[in-house]
Amino acid sequence: MKGLTSWIIGILVVAVVLLCIYKYNKIVVYDEAVKETWTPLLGQLQQRYDQIPKLVNEIILYTNQEDEQTKSLAAADKKFNSAEGMIDKVKAANAVETALNNIFLQAGQRYPGIESHYQFMELNKGFQTTLQQMEAPMGAYNKMVDRYNTYVREFPGDFVALVLGFHGGYDYFKKEQD
Repeated sequence: MKGLTSWIIGILVVAVVLLCIYKYNKIVVYDEAVKETWTPLLGQLQQRYDQIPKLVNEIILYTNQEDEQTKSLAAADKKFNSAEGMIDKVKAANAVETALNNIFLQAGQRYPGIESHYQFMELNKGFQTTLQQMEAPMGAYNKMVDRYNTYVREFPGDFVALVLGFHGGYDYFKKEQD
């Protein structure tokens, strides 16, 4: 009887170890997939955010002043450019998108007449174009983030992730509606 108990315990230990190895490998696959889908999105974001200093300068030139909205956008852009690592970049990008959304949504109220100003219209058109170009990479990134986040929050994936030092989840990239 003692030998049978030892065999059962041994089989259970091997099964748990194999399950943990399987879960670890799956977490690694999802983690790498998130990073892989981030790269094209980052390229699109960089192209989009390269226009922010022009937008801020155009608003300042038009209004002859720097207001809270332009300061907020410039600060968010600076934070994005200085952010290191994907997690910090995503958080900073979400702040930039919120600030951009605020600028464009309130442009007519905050800066009367600017919406018909040629340079502002061209910049707005450029931001709309890059937003459309970001749709596919953003969707792919958010889909992989969803898979990763779900997997590391389910049992026993959460336990394996915790024990092996994987973080609890990535932030989604939030597209603000212009």
